[in-house]
Amino acid sequence: MIEHVKINYDDIVRRGLESDPRFLKLYWDMQNAFGDRSYGREVCLHEAAHAELMEQDGIQNVTFTGPAIIYDPASNGFDPRSAMANGDDQPHVVADDAHIFKVVCHMVAGGVALRLEGIAEAGDDGDFKYFKQRYAANPPKSGEKPEALWKRAQDAAAIRLNDLATKKKVQAKAEEYFRLLYPSG
Repeated sequence: MIEHVKINYDDIVRRGLESDPRFLKLYWDMQNAFGDRSYGREVCLHEAAHAELMEQDGIQNVTFTGPAIIYDPASNGFDPRSAMANGDDQPHVVADDAHIFKVVCHMVAGGVALRLEGIAEAGDDGDFKYFKQRYAANPPKSGEKPEALWKRAQDAAAIRLNDLATKKKVQAKAEEYFRLLYPSG
């Protein structure tokens, strides 16, 4: 089978787990998914939306990282990541309710962008799971429930992502990310 995209599995190799049948199945399932370039385009659009809102809100050095598989010792399982947009930490930020809301807007942006394009499978289950973990560790002082906060952030992100200038920036980033995933064309 031809490898369609580079999947980082350095963590798996470091742990000597590259022949684990669960890893191999996941690896080839991911290769199969990325063999459909429309899936790759959706992943890139999802991450570009995260990245654009992060940059608009002052996050520095936002970068795109392609697919990866990481071993999770807590679950004794493998954690697939289609891609990620990450930026620098903001060490001097007060995590008040306004800041929490801004971060949640970044988290919802990928799924919102795909839904705005009419794509029902928005790939934001992992984003929501991560949000709920962070919410449990640092809930807003307002007491707003996680589902309500998530929905409010989705509505706010949709307004931002519908802005024509923002939409163009997201599309440009998505194309750039796509070329990183599929460098041979």
